[in-house]
This record gives sequence, C-alpha cells and structure tokens, in this order.
Amino acid sequence: MTDPWFIFIESNTSGTGRLFARTARDLGCRPALFTMSPGRYSYVAEEGVEVRIVSGYALETLLEAAQDLAAERLIAGVYSSSEYFIGAAAGLARALGLPGPDPVATNICRNKREQRFALADSLTPRFTSIRSSTELDECAKTIEFPVVIKPICGTGSSGVRLCANAIELLDFGRRLLAATVNERGMPIPAEILVEEYLDGPEFSVEMFDGQVVGITRKHLSAEPFFVEVGHDYPAPVDSGVRSCIETRARQAVASLGVGWGPSHVELRVVNGRANIIEINPRLAGGFIPSLVRIATGIDLIRNTLARAMGRQVDLAPTQPQGAALRFILATAQGVFADIRGLDDAAAIPGVCEVSTYRLAGERLSIHGDFRDRIGHIIAAGPTANVAAEVADRAIRMIRPVIAREGTAAGIP
Repeated sequence: MTDPWFIFIESNTSGTGRLFARTARDLGCRPALFTMSPGRYSYVAEEGVEVRIVSGYALETLLEAAQDLAAERLIAGVYSSSEYFIGAAAGLARALGLPGPDPVATNICRNKREQRFALADSLTPRFTSIRSSTELDECAKTIEFPVVIKPICGTGSSGVRLCANAIELLDFGRRLLAATVNERGMPIPAEILVEEYLDGPEFSVEMFDGQVVGITRKHLSAEPFFVEVGHDYPAPVDSGVRSCIETRARQAVASLGVGWGPSHVELRVVNGRANIIEINPRLAGGFIPSLVRIATGIDLIRNTLARAMGRQVDLAPTQPQGAALRFILATAQGVFADIRGLDDAAAIPGVCEVSTYRLAGERLSIHGDFRDRIGHIIAAGPTANVAAEVADRAIRMIRPVIAREGTAAGIP
C-alpha cells in the first residue's frame, strides 16, 4: 500500500521543522512541503520531503496543489510548524475534510489586537492599537511608561521591545509602522500594539485539546529585548502558582475557541495573578516539545500529527524528571567563525544534546529576537532545577567566535 501524504504549509526552517517531517514518516506518511521558497529548507533532501512550489497561500492556490498530490496518493493530514502559516494550514485541512483547528479562531488568535479584544474578560495587559504616526504621537503624550511595543502579527519576539520613555516609543514605533514585510518577506499590516509592561516571571503553558500538559519556565534576555534564551520544564513553582497559571490558561483557550490539538499560552505572574501575554494556537517553538518529551515521555509532535490524521493521541506521562534548554546567542555582528567549548559542554554529565545552526563564514547580525540564536544545549536531571544547573554550567563553557567584518574568519 502506498504511504499517504502529510502536507506541511511551509515550516520552521530548522529544529522542529525537521522533526515534524521525520515524525510524519515515522507515522507511515510521506511528508510534502508546500513552499514559495524551497531554498530556506536545508533538511528536505535528507528527510525525503517532497517539495511543491506554490505561488501563494490563498486557499484556492493551496487546494489546487493539494489536488495535484491527491491524484498520486491519499492525503492523511495537513499542518504547519510555523506560526505564520497555521491559519493557511487550518483552512486547507477544513477544505479537504481533514481534522484541524477552527480556521476563524486560529486567525483571530494570530492577530494580537483581535486576540486582546476576544480576551476582554481575562486578565491581560492594558493596551492600545496604533495605526499611524499621528496616533503614536498622541499615545506618547498620554501613556504611562514603561510600555511594551510589538507588531500585531509576529513570532519569536520579532519587533518586541520595552520602551522606557516617549523618545524610545516614538523612535521604535515609527520604525515598526514603516516596515512593510516581516523577516520572511511576508507583507505585514501597518499596525502595532502598545501594552502595559508587566514586571514578573514569565511562563508558558503547553496544552493539548484544551487540557494542560505542563508549564515551562522561561528565561529572557536583558531588556529592552525579550529574546527567549532558555526554558526549564516542568516549571519549578509551588502548587498555588501552578493552579493559578493552569486555570487562567484553560479559561483563555476556551474563550478563544482554540481547544483543538496543541496550544501554547504565554503568561506573566504579577502579585500572585497570572496575566495572559498571548495565546498561540500551535505547538510551542524553541525546542520546548523536546523538553516535554525528555522530562515526561510525552511526544507532542507525534501527538499533533496523529491528531491531524484523526488518530488516537497519548498524553500519559511515562517518566518523571526535569529538562532545561539554554540557547547559544550571537554576541556581536560579524562573520561567524566557530563555537568553542562544545565538546567540553557535551561531556558534562546530564547534557543530552548540543546543537549549532550556523556555518563558518555566515554573517551574523544582532536583531533582538529569535534570529540571534546560533545553537542550543539541552540537559536532563531528576528535577527541573537540577537540569537547569547543568544547562547553566554547560552554557558558560561555550564561546562563539565572531570575526569583525574585513578580518579573516577564525580570528576572534
């Protein structure tokens, strides 16, 4: 019997993108990638992914490409591991009569302004939507600082920044309003959010079919940026904080109607109250699914694809331990030459994965978002705190070597 297709609408360009393709094959499917830019994906040949170039992401375009595939073999499921394309994937799954999230709810979730309005009854930061420089000027005169500024559509902390005063708000806000495309070259609306800054520890709740799988403790870069530089799973919090976070996440997901399959809810705890930062109707990025699998035995990627294929899912934990991740960040702009200390870090007991994403000779820029990550380490231990100690020890041993422009690569 010919293996059916599993269609991915674009993908993460590394990390979970590769894992999704590999898992689809493990589930007896042949992965197919619909993309406008096949050159972004270095892993497709290695993972045996069928690539179909599409001219866009309108439902009619994707449906035509899917029908071409269906002439060769059955289509078992549709999904995307990328934030930017989960709405398109949901629409195509619905059109093909396959399992998937509600496309309307998914697209509401993806627009941070619409999501904020839909969560009006929940505990969320105060905010205002800005569509022009004139509105930005007025906001700067009346808003209470500090504030967080962000695009209404985005991911990976792109365009998110803390502004301490009106000068910073006007400068960064005008740059965001002037942007016409995101980091993947996709058109973006000229609209931003200016939000109340919530000063408290940040967590994410990993959910599946509206139920809590677990809570992740997040580590962020130095302000004014909000780059996620590490995760600990399960989050080492007391039962009261855990209950507060879980209750708030379940309420928010239910009110938005995104209870199908995976969801990733980000919160900050301030004065004992869990405040919703945003809800993502998708699986977490940042290798959090790998931490969940290492710590509990629950494979969220496999369950997500099984759910999209109408198969039974298994969310029963098989092991109780902790896992932690720390990202290796670019420390300066220039030409990437090497990362020193990888072998020493990998030799530390408890370190179970060391990975890098860049090749020698690539040019690095500092963006203040996920693009600053050039590698990561993952550690495991009997508890999340122990795993975090191992991960912190390992990351201190690692030193990226970045040459200044115009100097020989390899010379620090």
